[in-house]
Parts: sequence; structure tokens; C-alpha cells
Amino acid sequence: MTILHYIRIVPLLLGITFGAAGVFGAASSTNFKIDSDQIDSGSTIATSSSFKLEGTIGQFVSGTLESTSFTTASGGAAGSAGGSMGENQVSPVVSNINFSYTDNGTPLGFSEGITPSLSTTTIYVNGTVVDQNGASTMTSVASTLYRTSVGDACSANSFNCYEPTGTCTITPTTASAAHYACRYDVAAYIDSTDAVGTYSADTWTARVSVVDATSYSSYTTGDIEVNSVAALTVATSTISFASMPLGATTTASTSQSVVVTQAGNVVADVMFSSFTNLTCTQLGSIPKENLKWAIENVDYAHASSTSFTSTPVRSFMNVARKIDATTPFGTAYLNIGIPDQGLSGTCAGTVILNVISTP
Repeated sequence: MTILHYIRIVPLLLGITFGAAGVFGAASSTNFKIDSDQIDSGSTIATSSSFKLEGTIGQFVSGTLESTSFTTASGGAAGSAGGSMGENQVSPVVSNINFSYTDNGTPLGFSEGITPSLSTTTIYVNGTVVDQNGASTMTSVASTLYRTSVGDACSANSFNCYEPTGTCTITPTTASAAHYACRYDVAAYIDSTDAVGTYSADTWTARVSVVDATSYSSYTTGDIEVNSVAALTVATSTISFASMPLGATTTASTSQSVVVTQAGNVVADVMFSSFTNLTCTQLGSIPKENLKWAIENVDYAHASSTSFTSTPVRSFMNVARKIDATTPFGTAYLNIGIPDQGLSGTCAGTVILNVISTP
């Protein structure tokens, strides 16, 4: 994982101290200006009631100040004859970025990635921020989580761009450091970027910025994968055929439908199988091969009706991944053929739907 650091440091006047080592001077004037590149050791400065210093002083200088007051170009207040001491102001820094399922929990590795659940998944972007001027000077942390190629200026949505759920927290832990945490609630259909994902050439990026009380700031980015989840939900767990006589078969008007809806973040297909015959309560059983499936509504005898076997067979239903507010779905149709003899009562069995991802 590559972490980029962007730190802005603005040059400010560090401070000037004066001693008795030498005398700096210039021609008499009631108000004049000294630039840092115009000060030459050994020169003299005539007495002045006030003057102004401009430019960045790269080192401390010493000499005798003959004026009673001065101002600095950075806007500092007037000082005494002994000069004034400024503060070295630097930006706060985002030290690191971690991804975890709980605040300050076990960090997820880049390739380990985030695995969405079949409902909303809570993710924490968290870590440490540092300010050498003191942890209490850091006032806020902000973050965005986005599919990398989309960019951090994206508009928040459930697929490729997220804003935190609520305000990121910031809690001082030492004199200069604080723990931050930004909570994200991501959808099951968040764009996948792993090797088999819809956007396998992409990644996900968290951008974290920190601001201090003087409005200095910096930001850092961290990357992670989002894993593919092939998942479909079945609208019902029970299929019931009407009472049928021996030797009868279902038709398109009496077949039973099974609706599956998209619950993951990749195109998903269904594989059908069954390992047991349908056992009847009074007598006999119906071979599992007498139960058939199709992805179009047809009769039992139609060529596209496929018998259940113990080997899973792919249906090529290929339920699309979700790309908007509409949830994609697919429908399978089940038909049954009743043997001519040897059974009575209510017959029941189990079929299996396996879900697989598709390219």
C-alpha cells in the first residue's frame, strides 16, 4: 500500500535576539526598512524612532538595537528594545491510515480487503494525527472514501463514493498525538476491485485531512481492495405444487416460480442440484430427476426444462449487479412429473441453489 504525505509548511519569522557583539547601522532616518539580504555584519545604523523588518531571517543575528520599537513584516506586535520571539508554526500531520471493522480494531491488509456483508457493513478509517504544537490544537479530521479512479471530488453514492456517517472523532492520546476515527456504512453492492471484481484494475482510497486551530492542514491517502461478493436472496423457502394425479405433469400455467434478487456486488448466477428423491408420506418416492427447472416459463416436457441431479448445473440466469435504485432479479420455474404408480400421500424433498460469480 502506498501512502502519500502532503504537508504544507509556511515560512514565518522565527525571531531575532540582540546582544552586544556588534553594532549594525545605516544612515539617519525617522522610518526605514531593512531586508534580510541587506544586513551586512560590521555596518552601523543611526538612531531611529521606528523601523520595519521584512523578509525571512534564515539565522539569528546579533547587534545593538538603537531604536525604541520595531514591527515585523509578518504582522507581529511591536516589541521592546530587546526584540521579540515568534513561534515555529507547522501543519498537523496524518501519521497513518488503517481500515478496520471496529474503531481501532485489527487493521485490514490491502489485499485482504473489505468484504461487504449482505446488508450494510460498518468500516472505520482510523489512525493517528500529530501536531508538534500540541494535540489539543488539532480541531477536526475529515475524510472521503472513494473508488480510486473516481477521485476525491466525487458525489456521495452507494456504489463508488462515500462520506462518513457522522463527524470523524479526534481524541488526544499524548501531548502531540491524537487518535482519529471516521465511520463509514457501506452497501452490499459497493463496487468490487479484487482480482475478480467488476473494477479489478482499480482500488479504493481513503483521503484523510486534519486541521488545527490556526487553520493549517495536511492530508494523507491510503488504499485498500473491496472484495467481490456473489450473493442472491430467495424470495421463498418453500415451493408447493397443487394436488396432482398419478402420471400427471405440470405445464407453464401450473409450474412454480422461484424469484432470486441481487444481494451482492457482482453479476451472479445460480446452479441447481438435488441429492435426494422426494419421499412420500404414505407410499413410495418421486425420483429427483422428475423435478425440473428452467429460466423461462415452459411445460415439463419442453426441451429447456432440465432435470435435477446431484451435480450442480449452471442456469445462466446471470442476475445483473445493482447499478441504481432498482434491484435486479431473476426467476426460475420448476416443473414436476408424477410417476404412473407406486406412491401416495404428500411428497417432499429438497433442492439446492448454489450462487456463483460470473465474469
